[in-house]
Amino acid sequence: MSKPRHTRQVRLAEIGDDGQERIGATTAYVDDEGIAGTIEARYLAGAGVGKIATANAGIAEAARAVDASVQIIEGARVRLGHGEAPAFGVKDPVALEVARGAWRALAHIRRAALRRDIQG
Repeated sequence: MSKPRHTRQVRLAEIGDDGQERIGATTAYVDDEGIAGTIEARYLAGAGVGKIATANAGIAEAARAVDASVQIIEGARVRLGHGEAPAFGVKDPVALEVARGAWRALAHIRRAALRRDIQG
């Protein structure tokens, strides 16, 4: 059963109750720091990701600020090699970092929601 805050996501045919359950069962690794990592963690927590692993205390706090119930696995040192996020035609470096963090979070949420098997 999804939280009331996720009702809009659940109404999307691409996600539904099953997809939201998969999102909640997933662990996301946030290995970036700064603005991009903060945005990524906040989006993941807001979408209902169950666990966020990070080595950065600031990233953990950003996730908890959005959803205090998100489980944080601190001290995780994983280099994911996301590949380079697109430049999105953005010239402002701060706006580009925000866009890259959002892009990575949404890519993870999409993978989790579309996964057909639930692994804890």
